[in-house]
Amino acid sequence: MPFIRIETNIDLEERKKSASLAAVSNIVSKATGKSVDYIMARWAPKAPMTMGAEDVPTVYAEVKSVGLTADQAAAISPLTELLTETLGVDKHNVYIEFACGTPDMWGLGGGMLG
Repeated sequence: MPFIRIETNIDLEERKKSASLAAVSNIVSKATGKSVDYIMARWAPKAPMTMGAEDVPTVYAEVKSVGLTADQAAAISPLTELLTETLGVDKHNVYIEFACGTPDMWGLGGGMLG
């Protein structure tokens, strides 16, 4: 049920993307207590991005999950460190948006979760 999407303006090798997505999934699994088997993670294609109107290395990530709490979102903070180490981005150029969904608004396998 958790979904993580990462957007950046930095090129990254495909094998590093795959390894990073596995690490991201593990961070979210640990923080939320949800099985990694139900976590979907995605690298969006490289896109033009700016921070402070400057063309600098930048990352935007979304973390969405049914029932996500503020405490769980705070526990996902190691995601920033992972992204800064993997991409060489200043931590102040990493935005993470957290969103809590309700089971009646999430579908899986042709049905709704709630």
